[in-house]
Amino acid sequence: MSSTPPPPPPGDPYEPPPNGGFGPPPGIPQPPQPPPYPIAGQPPPANPYAVTYPENSQAVTVLVLGLMGLVFCGVLAPVAWIMGNTEVAAIDAGRRSPDNRGLAVAGRILGIIGTVLIALIVGFLFLFVVLGVASSA
Repeated sequence: MSSTPPPPPPGDPYEPPPNGGFGPPPGIPQPPQPPPYPIAGQPPPANPYAVTYPENSQAVTVLVLGLMGLVFCGVLAPVAWIMGNTEVAAIDAGRRSPDNRGLAVAGRILGIIGTVLIALIVGFLFLFVVLGVASSA
């Protein structure tokens, strides 16, 4: 009972495999290839699941106005308060993206704080002027 070794495969044993040894052997179908990259300068394909809103958000503007009204120029604080109210109302109505609601609320709160500070400063100035005029008479 002696077994003989199998015969060698046909072809040159020192010949490199096809495709450099990578990929499936010849005769087996290739897997599907991913789509090619878009050409430079072309927009990427649109996302069919993206939700679009009819109006652009102004939440960043409201936040910047609220910060500037609180720190630099108090006149901008009431503008931030008013714009913050309209921005939050537009987000609640579905006309603007709800992603920026936190920025709009923060800008509105800063506008409220800045407006209250302006009212207090004007009230104290008015009080000092009235007391100054009354004490000089």
